[in-house]
Amino acid sequence: MMRSMALAHAFCGLGKVEFILGNGCGRWANTILESGYHVVFDSDIGEGSFYDLCIMDMYNPSSDLLDRMRLISKKIGAFIDDVKLFPVEVCDFVIAPSCFAEEFSTSLGDQQLFLGPKYACIKPIDRENFVFRFSEKVRNIVVSCGYLDSAGINIKALNALKLAGFKGKVCLLVGSHSPYLNEASNYFNSVDYELEIIADCENVYDYLADADFAIGSGGISLFERLLFRLPSVTIINSFNQIRNVGWAQETGASLCMNSQENDFETELLAMLVEVLAYPQHRLKMYQNSFGLVDGKGAGRIVKMVF
Repeated sequence: MMRSMALAHAFCGLGKVEFILGNGCGRWANTILESGYHVVFDSDIGEGSFYDLCIMDMYNPSSDLLDRMRLISKKIGAFIDDVKLFPVEVCDFVIAPSCFAEEFSTSLGDQQLFLGPKYACIKPIDRENFVFRFSEKVRNIVVSCGYLDSAGINIKALNALKLAGFKGKVCLLVGSHSPYLNEASNYFNSVDYELEIIADCENVYDYLADADFAIGSGGISLFERLLFRLPSVTIINSFNQIRNVGWAQETGASLCMNSQENDFETELLAMLVEVLAYPQHRLKMYQNSFGLVDGKGAGRIVKMVF
């Protein structure tokens, strides 16, 4: 949803922006409305609806939905990621920040392909007023391993920082619907670090800008951390993040782990002890992340689609 929000922001000024929500997505309605956009549900789409452009952000859409959207849209685009669970042949353009040209068949016709990290749909930063910095001492850590975090990776990260003896500040960014939110609150009085829990954070960039280090998942938040050149441990906590995380590791911009490994918690602790103790490891990540993501992906897409 956050990549769709960033793209919607880039489209502002070009016309009315609506979010069409399917079953199970109603919890996003308030966030979308508060951001100034319109919300409709796919069950309410009728013959009177018409769109210049429809961008779909979902897996395995039904043939009925695709047929309906094709009838009422001049152009159809789609986000895809590692698993490519979308019939791209029905699209006029494809947005795939974690994929590269060699992975696509040349038989896709005249589709526009927006491939690679330069098309990551995240909010830009004001580079004229923002100063990138590297801190030899880690005082402030952001933990954000998924807003829902149904596997409890955020809890494992908090515990690893406790065992590593970290004594600075930890900001946990998590969704209010996370089943582990109450358990995270139990850490307030059992750790040596200062813990702040922010539910449904609306100003993630403020926390990233103040952080010296991060522990996070491999989805869209990885691109946000790279935008700030923030040294980090990136954790695969979903099957659709493997390519993103592999790319970050190959570039040397982040240390990476898979939460499905049997010894994940032990390895996470060992990695944190090492990287927090030796600033040269973090400095390499800071240096290697230079220029990888610039926050202009959504703007590039808008200019090329219209």
